[in-house]
Amino acid sequence: MRNWYQRRAADLESLCERLGIPIFETDCTNCEETVRLFKDSAADLGLSLGNGYISPSVFSVPKYGMINVHGERLPEYQNAQSVIWPIYHLEMTTGLTIHQIERSIDTGKILYCEEYPIVFCDKLEHTVRKTIEVTQQRIPVAVRYVCDNYQTLLEDARTQQNGRKFTTPTIRQFYRMVRNNAALYQRSRHLNPSKALLP
Repeated sequence: MRNWYQRRAADLESLCERLGIPIFETDCTNCEETVRLFKDSAADLGLSLGNGYISPSVFSVPKYGMINVHGERLPEYQNAQSVIWPIYHLEMTTGLTIHQIERSIDTGKILYCEEYPIVFCDKLEHTVRKTIEVTQQRIPVAVRYVCDNYQTLLEDARTQQNGRKFTTPTIRQFYRMVRNNAALYQRSRHLNPSKALLP
């Protein structure tokens, strides 16, 4: 799990304890111990919560492979950290995508995608934090929907076309994000004054 899921880890541990599901931790996602744990569990489907690269030796073990929760819209924002790149492009919406994992990061078939407004605040840091909170609240419902309807969604899944890959912004790109956030915050206040947020 990526750092932004760690606050939910206690919820996951509590749920697993209540249902009698064991939890295991490994030092590395792509290690032999992870492969062994998947094999021993005879897993039907693996779930990645925003991990980095997962090797075929891991994602191919479950019967139906693995799915990943990506905190942004695909294929528009492959590899992107949530929210910052849409802000860079002066967009007012973000989203989340659940896709099948394959060899390249964030390129697998899309099973589920939703789009919703960015929660603009006066500072970029607060915009990112508030919007990630909204995304985190939406993830459990989305994952449940995909798991309940997996076979149908897989049959109808679309291959990604014209994906755009992103990485850590340069300092110049970061300053543009800060400026754009300020402008979009002002625009959001005019569009919906009751929902404009201060930290």
